[in-house]
Amino acid sequence: MVSKKPFGRTKNGREVTAYTLTGAGGLVLEVLDWGGRVNRVLLPNGQDIVIGFDGPEGWENGDAYYGCLIGRYANRIKDGKFSLDGVDYTLKCNNFPAGIGCALHGSDGGWHDRIWDVTPFEKGEDVGLTLSLVSPDGEGGFPGTVEVQVVYTVTKDNVWRINYRMKAVDKATPVAMTQHVYFNFKGEAGGSVEDHTLEVAAEKYAPYDASQVPVGEIAEVKGTPFDFTAPHLIGERIDADCDVLKFGKGYDHCWVLPPSDGQTLRFAARLSKDDSKLEVWTTEPAIQIYTGNWIPEGYPAKGSDRLSPRCGIALETGAIPDSPNKPQFPNTILRPGEVRESTTEFRIG
Repeated sequence: MVSKKPFGRTKNGREVTAYTLTGAGGLVLEVLDWGGRVNRVLLPNGQDIVIGFDGPEGWENGDAYYGCLIGRYANRIKDGKFSLDGVDYTLKCNNFPAGIGCALHGSDGGWHDRIWDVTPFEKGEDVGLTLSLVSPDGEGGFPGTVEVQVVYTVTKDNVWRINYRMKAVDKATPVAMTQHVYFNFKGEAGGSVEDHTLEVAAEKYAPYDASQVPVGEIAEVKGTPFDFTAPHLIGERIDADCDVLKFGKGYDHCWVLPPSDGQTLRFAARLSKDDSKLEVWTTEPAIQIYTGNWIPEGYPAKGSDRLSPRCGIALETGAIPDSPNKPQFPNTILRPGEVRESTTEFRIG
């Protein structure tokens, strides 16, 4: 079943609509047309396991990215600059780790701040939304027009499936999307996720420097705090004496998944706490894992909930950050007429 209701207005007067997707297996998602935000994920027992807010002001007065669709380019681009086909492009730097500027999550033209066109659907026992937009040439400083379609599906087996489709229309451009929802099986006010167990199906990761941008190396996780090839508590090594870890005050790094054909879903990560479990399956080449290290203490969330540092973990499938400047990383450039499609599933138990 799909239902909808008003969700207030943004500061600049845009009306926001909330859609509730109720799956046949009992999984429930609340999705906003504003940025494709996923504001609630309810388990069949009614437990809400993601960070969200009661109105647009929750995002506008704090971090804009909770639960959003991120684009045109997810994650960081070093110095807000890249070159493509002999042309230099400069994006607005909107993030400054260690005082070093970068363009984060699409810079000032990020798709998290767009009102998406939404079409609900029910197909058999599946329910979902098709979200679409057109990103014009120059939005956020990026070249070219891009047509975007994202499909959220909730299945009877309590899978939240995300299908991405991006098409470059008239110019070559970097495109890389992700979903930035934060999970906590204890609820958004349940405290740190350090007591959750994490497994990541990656033997390699992309180390970064103080700018929190990858240096260009793909390194082995073995012997480092980034080795989750066997399950570990998140808090077991999150404060280890490791510069790469300290730069982000904890985990905010990109794990590089084994090569694939780009079409077949493969296991990427598993998050668990007591009897609750979530598996991430994806066709993407990498997964950025962020443990909410910069979430402020006491910030108001839904109802009377209050957030705290590390009260959520984001499992962001997608590209390796700064790939427009790192040709050794998997390609994110779309040429005119080219289409890129990918799928990520959150299998929730």
